[in-house]
Amino acid sequence: MGPSKGSFTPLPPVLPVLLTVKAGQRDKSRKTVATYEFDHVVDEGFNVLFSKAANYLDRAVATHNESPETTGQGKTKLVKIPSIVKVYLKPSTNATQKEYICIETSNYSAALTAAWNNASIRRGGQMAYKLELFVYLKRKDGDSNDEAKVVPESTRMLQIDDLAEAPRLTPPTPAVRMPADFRPLDFLINGQIVPMLVNVEQLRALLSGDSQP
Repeated sequence: MGPSKGSFTPLPPVLPVLLTVKAGQRDKSRKTVATYEFDHVVDEGFNVLFSKAANYLDRAVATHNESPETTGQGKTKLVKIPSIVKVYLKPSTNATQKEYICIETSNYSAALTAAWNNASIRRGGQMAYKLELFVYLKRKDGDSNDEAKVVPESTRMLQIDDLAEAPRLTPPTPAVRMPADFRPLDFLINGQIVPMLVNVEQLRALLSGDSQP
């Protein structure tokens, strides 16, 4: 017989772990990428458990992305973003994905103990119990050529800013072609100096007293 209601068997020093790597959002994912089983010493704490899960996660990503089914154009690959990798615990047999608990250093012991105690509710539940952990990955397009064509947002913004600050180039104004026989001279008209073009040959003729035909 299992323990009576309100009486729980202490958390064992070593727990078997079933790690499931899934793709997509935590509350909607139906895609299982890989599963791994290993033992975890409870007293080693959260950091060791997370490290083990992260190592299996790396293996799952590499195996999935290098498989023939995910290579080539249009296929879906997986991407691991270390800064947002989280490990979730299934607290009970009937818990939905939305009810999974994100394990952290602060709640590590309490979460494991609660899941272990929940297993005692079912007959023989603790004897066959495995610590069910889940890690979720994001998807990305598998065509590396398409990815290479995508310009990073920071680069695009930099290019736009550069264009905004750069002086606009206007086409050069064609130089005014001055007739060969004319030269600019200043004339005093109504007390103001006015530049005007003068026919040099006519001016010479005028000054020399010759008449211009």
